[in-house]
Amino acid sequence: MTLRALAALFAYSDDSSYRAYQTDLMEYNCAFAVRIHNSTSSQQHQHALKRLKNWENYLRTLMVSGC
Repeated sequence: MTLRALAALFAYSDDSSYRAYQTDLMEYNCAFAVRIHNSTSSQQHQHALKRLKNWENYLRTLMVSGC
C-alpha cells in the first residue's frame, strides 16, 4: 500500500456523520485561518512565511537523512 493510499484511508470515512464532522471542522479551520490572516500585518505575514519555510526545510532534511 502506498503512502498516498494510506492517507486516503484516514481522509475518508465510511461513517456519514464523521464525514459531516470533517467537513465542518475543515470549514471552521479555513475560516479561522482567514481571520488570522486578515488581522495581521504584511510584516507579520512575511515573518510567518519565513518560519514556515524554515520548518519545511528542516523536515525535508530529516526525511533525506532517514530520521
